[in-house]
Amino acid sequence: AEGRHCLMTGDALFCGGQCGAPFEQCQGEDQRNLLTILRESGPKTLLFPGHEYTSRCLEVAYQGLLSRMEDTPGMAPGSVLALAAAYYASLHRRAHVSASERLPTVPISLEEERRLCSLMWEPLVRSAERLLVALVAREAVGEAERMEDPLDE
Repeated sequence: AEGRHCLMTGDALFCGGQCGAPFEQCQGEDQRNLLTILRESGPKTLLFPGHEYTSRCLEVAYQGLLSRMEDTPGMAPGSVLALAAAYYASLHRRAHVSASERLPTVPISLEEERRLCSLMWEPLVRSAERLLVALVAREAVGEAERMEDPLDE
């Protein structure tokens, strides 16, 4: 990984779009961690999760996307095909019986992870963007009120 930024995500993000270990966090902490990773890390950053759950995470994501496709006629197949390819590639890499012959499915670049998980993360990212706009507006109002308060002089 010479010349590349690396991020050890531990349980905050697993390859395949799953966030956090639910038994170890407060509600909303997984979303906050994901948004921090997306905001602070560049697209070429290599992600190293704490566990090799890639195949399972991609299976869950793929099944969920297939269900959404059934409910959303006309959905572009590109995301489904990319997710299916990543899922089957991960199965192939982990298929060997002998542990010494299994290939790791990590690391993955943040750019590739975003491409695979864009449909899963889209609602979260949109909500976060709206929240950020509201927070900036609130800070601006607070700053304007402080500037107008004659008691501050």
